[in-house]
Order: sequence, then structure tokens, then C-alpha cells
Amino acid sequence: MEIVEKYSHLNGEEYLIVHHSDTYGEIMDVIKSVDANKLRTKVSEEEGRWGELLYSPQRLNREFERLFGRGLPGAPQRIGGGVSPPAGEPR
Repeated sequence: MEIVEKYSHLNGEEYLIVHHSDTYGEIMDVIKSVDANKLRTKVSEEEGRWGELLYSPQRLNREFERLFGRGLPGAPQRIGGGVSPPAGEPR
């Protein structure tokens, strides 16, 4: 997947680059490793775009979850908009 535009809310990207450069690098590597063309599986039913292949939001989400390791034992899990600590660690 190619990043063609960016919007950095409250300079979040700059914060990651300065304070968490390893994490930022991992995020960029994961995004670049996604082959988005394989995820064009949704068939449009819109008038004027009938039959056109579109990106499937569900498949994109599953691919990012897989590549970021979500769901692996010990990995943090999202709970109600936040992130819980890995299993066995106190909250």
C-alpha cells in the first residue's frame, strides 16, 4: 500500500517520529507491506459504478490486524476505545 497523503492530528506523526521512532518505523513498514490490490473484492452496486471492484474495508481491517499481530497471545487488545495490557499484567 502506498501513502499518498497524510493528516497528522495534533502533530501525532511528529511525536511518534521523535519519541517512538521504532514504533513509527514498524507502522510504516506494515502499511507498505499491504498489497491493497489483492483486497479489491467488494463489487459495487452503486449506479454508475455497477460491477466495479472496490477495496473491501473488512478485508483491509483484517489484514492490518494480522500484520500488527492483534489477537496473538500476550498482545494488547482494544477494549472500548482503549488498549488493555497484555494478559497477566496488572491494569
